[in-house]
Amino acid sequence: MRPCAPVIAPTFVALTMLGCSPPAASDRPPGADTQALAATLVQKNAGVREGEVVLVSGGIRDWDLMENIAVEVRKVGAHPLVTAASESLVRRLATEVPAKYDGQTPALDLKLAAL
Repeated sequence: MRPCAPVIAPTFVALTMLGCSPPAASDRPPGADTQALAATLVQKNAGVREGEVVLVSGGIRDWDLMENIAVEVRKVGAHPLVTAASESLVRRLATEVPAKYDGQTPALDLKLAAL
């Protein structure tokens, strides 16, 4: 799996965990502090600023971390949009959707980026 890296634009920040390999909640050591990790991601790594729109996207297994990221985003005055997808949904979208749509312009992604 590839490492997670935030995508940053002037007023739009995307923190995504899909395709990354953070440990599932059940695999984390006891006492793993996802709140502290979320604060570090938002404040130091992504440098989220007041008024920005932040897309927090990941898998169902990452929900605890994503929830903490969303709270940290609001704590700095930015606005989170949280989306989650199961591994089976991601797999089915890749295998069941006809290939003719692979080159289709991602209209929703572009509209979200324009926020």
